[in-house]
Amino acid sequence: MKQNKNLLSSRLTENRIDNQNIIQSNTDLSNQKSSAPISDKKQYKTWGKRKKKEEPAYFQYADSSNLTDRNLEDYAEIRDNTKMKRGNLHTRIINFILIAGCIYLLVLIFGAAVTKYQYNSDGKAVPEKMSVDDIQQKHNFDTILTQYEYCRSLYEKTLLLDYRVAQGQEDTLEIAPEYEALLDDVQNLSVKTDAISVDTKYDQVKSMMVNWIKNDIAVYLQNISAAISENNTEKANNALQDKDRVYDDFSLITQNIVALGSSISGADLTDIKSWTPEDYVDQEINGK
Repeated sequence: MKQNKNLLSSRLTENRIDNQNIIQSNTDLSNQKSSAPISDKKQYKTWGKRKKKEEPAYFQYADSSNLTDRNLEDYAEIRDNTKMKRGNLHTRIINFILIAGCIYLLVLIFGAAVTKYQYNSDGKAVPEKMSVDDIQQKHNFDTILTQYEYCRSLYEKTLLLDYRVAQGQEDTLEIAPEYEALLDDVQNLSVKTDAISVDTKYDQVKSMMVNWIKNDIAVYLQNISAAISENNTEKANNALQDKDRVYDDFSLITQNIVALGSSISGADLTDIKSWTPEDYVDQEINGK
């Protein structure tokens, strides 16, 4: 009987200890749950403070009611800098638009300047359409045409001297050195014309121009200068023959230039076709 009492007492003691452990365990768990939000709140507050410190000064001074004099100056400086940056950006954009507009306008002006027009069946002027191949052919033709114009310029100078001699109003001895001076132009033109690179179909007319420079007008200038300076009748007769050859060969060169240019799209031959030695003298000297 006594043993039963002891056993019962022992069991009651164990149950009481177990209950106390359970209560203690629940208490600890409750403390952990209640303490967790506090830690989170502390971390949130700490993160919030850190974030607030990292905010730009512009936002720190957004509430101007609490600003000090120093902060007001900083706030005003930041605001002015922001406006300045925006103003610079707008200025760059406007400048870019203006530059682009000017370039576009220049392209339009250039296009209008170089565009050639022709009349259609209705009598209206329309832009002349040219392909890439047409532009290349015109470029090749312009190369030989430019040298032809240099030759014609030399011929025009010679014609003016001939006209002055024919008028008899000046001392021919004073004109003779001017013929000799043109020989320098002949030498330079001869070298440049011989050196140009042209398309194969222009080789013949190029050769004709080189021959005209070296063997026609160069010889004429030498003979006419000597005939005047030396009063040499034989050289004067030779000069007259040379003059006719200069005229005939240059007329033949002009005909070839016109024939070659007629098949080139965009080539303007109006001035080439209308030019003659006689008309030049009349226009430049007689004003006809």
